[in-house]
Amino acid sequence: MATRAGSGSKARIGHRSSARARVLVVSLTKGDRQAGASDGPAPRPSLHLVPPALTPTGQRRRLSSPQTVRRRYKLAQWASVLAGGLVAAVVIAAALANLTARKLAPDQAFYSFALLVLVVGFGLPWLVVKVLWVWKRRRHDWGS
Repeated sequence: MATRAGSGSKARIGHRSSARARVLVVSLTKGDRQAGASDGPAPRPSLHLVPPALTPTGQRRRLSSPQTVRRRYKLAQWASVLAGGLVAAVVIAAALANLTARKLAPDQAFYSFALLVLVVGFGLPWLVVKVLWVWKRRRHDWGS
């Protein structure tokens, strides 16, 4: 293993770094010597940078307003609550079917756990989307 100069991390020989090198386009000016001239080593071109090619860019999309983003988060919140509630209802129905298949009657504990599953099924997705919205609002400094 070889180490890079100035860094404590080890790097494999021949391993490509994730950093990309920038390539600068240079142009020769009239004062630069031609390569192959007999008066010494090959000259270095001057560093007059060539501007990037003018390429037409598409029309940029406007950034969404905070109200639009909030509306989308609310829609996602309600959709996730409905999906979570549906999953909770299916789980409770499967548990009830299992009890009745074994010829058992649901008792107070079953109803307590069924209520807990419904609360988690409806509440957890709502809470997750709410936390995501708060993080986004704070990240973009949109206020309360």
